[in-house]
Amino acid sequence: MNLYQALYVVNVVHNIDEALALLIGFGILVLVPTLLKYFIFRSEKEDSSLELKLIKKSWVLLLLLSLNAAIPSKSTMYMMLGVKYLDQSGIPKKVSEALELKLDEYIEELKDDNENKNSRNNKKPY
Repeated sequence: MNLYQALYVVNVVHNIDEALALLIGFGILVLVPTLLKYFIFRSEKEDSSLELKLIKKSWVLLLLLSLNAAIPSKSTMYMMLGVKYLDQSGIPKKVSEALELKLDEYIEELKDDNENKNSRNNKKPY
């Protein structure tokens, strides 16, 4: 999968996540009145059918919440995608090698400066 397709998939998954959030909101709006009706207007003959509706709605809402929790956020998906393609590019290895070279040069300069400083301080005045 090339980068453009992966970015498109990230966008589609994010849209699915937003649709799930809307469905969860709708599910809560449907479930709350059902709960109120169940607890306020309870009667013996309607209890079984109302309990069954309540259980079904609760399971659907629980399933939607689980799916919504399993989908990472858009920024997390972009970061995962970036890390994947960055790792494939070999850039981190090149950056690491360049940093090691510069650090080696800097350490050598510090050693030379330190040696020069010590040699000046060790000279005895005549």
